[in-house]
Amino acid sequence: MNPSNKRARSPNDISSYIYDVCNLDYFTSKQLQNHKQIHKQNTGSTFSASSSTHVHLENEDLSSLVDDYMTEDISFDLFKPRTYKASCNFEAGDEGHVYNDNIFTENIFTTSPLLSIELYDIITSFNISTECHCQLANLMNTVFWDHDKLSKEYSPEIFQTGPVNTLLKNKAAIKTHTYVICVNACKLYNNTQNKEECPHCGSKRFMEATDDTLTHLVSVKTMKMMLLGDQLARLFDNSDTREKLHYRAKRQLISSELSDYFDGEEYRALKTQHFFQSPDDVAVALFLDGFVNQKKSKQQLTIVYAMILNYDPLIRYTNEYLIQLAIIPRKPVDLDSFLLPIIDEVISLGKYGLIIKKFDGERIVVKVYMVMTSGDIPQVTKYCHHKDHNSRYGCHISEVLGEAPLRGRGMYFKNCCVPLRPMIDFVNDNPNTSIQESNIIARLHTFTGSSFYSLDEMHLIGYGIGNTLEK
Repeated sequence: MNPSNKRARSPNDISSYIYDVCNLDYFTSKQLQNHKQIHKQNTGSTFSASSSTHVHLENEDLSSLVDDYMTEDISFDLFKPRTYKASCNFEAGDEGHVYNDNIFTENIFTTSPLLSIELYDIITSFNISTECHCQLANLMNTVFWDHDKLSKEYSPEIFQTGPVNTLLKNKAAIKTHTYVICVNACKLYNNTQNKEECPHCGSKRFMEATDDTLTHLVSVKTMKMMLLGDQLARLFDNSDTREKLHYRAKRQLISSELSDYFDGEEYRALKTQHFFQSPDDVAVALFLDGFVNQKKSKQQLTIVYAMILNYDPLIRYTNEYLIQLAIIPRKPVDLDSFLLPIIDEVISLGKYGLIIKKFDGERIVVKVYMVMTSGDIPQVTKYCHHKDHNSRYGCHISEVLGEAPLRGRGMYFKNCCVPLRPMIDFVNDNPNTSIQESNIIARLHTFTGSSFYSLDEMHLIGYGIGNTLEK
């Protein structure tokens, strides 16, 4: 310790550290060091150490000094320098630290801010996105604005997950239909047939009864499917949506332009064959695509959805206007069996029509025609039962014969002047030209042959074929 700092400790001492310059006592060495720094900065002051008197305090003396300080009538010094900061007022005439009540009332929230804070706490607790937060806030604001409407209802409330699911199932006009499928999703069993095992993997269609608990046949595996007619009926029942679906009928055909399907030769040929005679008649395209629902999942699912070509091209490709029909739980072996209910329904809707009877007595008759199927190259190959694009007849559109290189792999198609595949190849089959079996799509009355199978342009761009098409 510095010899200038005298330290004397006794059982009754309160002050233990003494600075010999000014003879002041401090309880801790830290206080002493702080004072020494202040003392150096104020060396030019009028303070004189010789005029200071060291007072050694005992416990009893300190207690009496504190009592005197608490009872002494000392006026509040407004202009005295303060080492602290406060939000209270220091004005002339104040007798102490004066706080106005407005600083407390400013933190008293009304109902709306309190609900906003509570919602914010929920959002942050569950790491919900900002976009979702905005949508929830908009929903709550709508509830506030519709207070008069809600007050007319009996016991209005916002339902939780379970009751909402039950409400949608009970009120929704669109119903899902259950179909029996192979346990490995090889095929969908035909409702009109009684096959009890899968011809591809040999699995059983129904559970085997081990005791008397099974009183009826129980399917091993099922899947849900929504048919096209159920959803189209709801679209045409709405007057605004029905007006949007009249785009096809109101569209002006210009012979020199090809900007839509309705400008093509196939649509014009169907018109001459007395298809699409009513402005309400609908043209649909069927799409399939494989996907995985998790990044690291190896199980591929297949989505089946329909596109309504009657909509304006600006909106027909958006999710809001696409119609999902089914999700096949795996990559199917027999794709035709899964498409059979959809194709048969479209054939019936095109022949007999979809009839909507409205409350005002209006009767809307809609005929539905499928005019194309689409997807990427693997999906189109499954549609038409083509062997693959590496076979000798690797094109599903024409009968061009490929040539294999002497070295390496692949197949090259040099001849560009070849005819299109005849329709009969798809109606029946033609293994000699790589069409391995008849096609369920060929049952459609609107089937036009190889051009019926279109390739998804996004997949073409992804594979770099778009630049070739442009050339």
